[in-house]
Amino acid sequence: MRDATDWARQLSELQSLALEPLLAVLGSSGIPALVLKGIPLAERLHGDGALRSSGDFDLLVGRAHLDEAVERLAGVGYRPQVEWRDRRGLPTLHRILSSPGLPAVELHWRLHWYEEAFGEDMLARSSPDPRWGRRPDPLDEGLALLLFHARDGLEGLRVPADIAAWWDGTGAGIDAEAFRARIAAYPALERSFAAAWASLESLIGLPERPWAARPSIRARLAARLADPFLAAGGEQLAAERSLVDGLLTPRTGLWRFVRRSLMPPAGVLRARAAQRGVRLGRRRLRAAQLAVPLQVLPRFGLAILRRRRLAIPSRQDPRA
Repeated sequence: MRDATDWARQLSELQSLALEPLLAVLGSSGIPALVLKGIPLAERLHGDGALRSSGDFDLLVGRAHLDEAVERLAGVGYRPQVEWRDRRGLPTLHRILSSPGLPAVELHWRLHWYEEAFGEDMLARSSPDPRWGRRPDPLDEGLALLLFHARDGLEGLRVPADIAAWWDGTGAGIDAEAFRARIAAYPALERSFAAAWASLESLIGLPERPWAARPSIRARLAARLADPFLAAGGEQLAAERSLVDGLLTPRTGLWRFVRRSLMPPAGVLRARAAQRGVRLGRRRLRAAQLAVPLQVLPRFGLAILRRRRLAIPSRQDPRA
């Protein structure tokens, strides 16, 4: 553990040296950027950048500044990957840029594909930070962590550990009414917040939700699919992540979920293939489009049949 921590500390110091100039480039161009997760989060929540290693940089910028931010980072050696973009020229979630020998950069313009307002508001509510450019509002940071956990299919222990540290250090002191008002402002995300919280109450000892409403049936079903120890593995894990996405998708976004998970646009499949160095002709594209639902739907059924329960004592169990 000591060797691993020493290695992680050296890595975090090197990443800091790589991240700070990128923030300086964006800041000098008048582009507000907020670091999501990574070293700043580790320092705020865990007191040490070595206690949460990271392989890339996640930066949140405003939608209006996304293309300019890509151009500014291209000026210091980062190149954008081939990605599908919608009619507005926007990617699903972020632009990915890479540079040889340096961590990749994910430039987010929103935090979840369900809606667009929370990321913009989180950036607007952030405050100046002398080292990292911007510092998130404490409540926004906790809600963003819940959102990341839900968006990632309620998998693993990494983000739950962050949420536990956030609650111990900050969240417990936030008024319940503030929680309720902030969450009510983003109805498309409410089911995601509720499912993430429900999946963590027993796992990391969170109290009952600081806001009042009981999670919906779909949120509770999604919480039942949580996989903190990554037991499913491989393609089944990816399918269950997609199923959680479907359960948490707002009703108005169900068709977009189908397109995202079962019927991805041709441009998405071509972009994925291009990242692997493969070119899809017409026949191969049709085969890839047919393969997606044939692979995913049976795995949805397997996940529903299993409905795994976490082997963790409940609050009523004296062992807890």
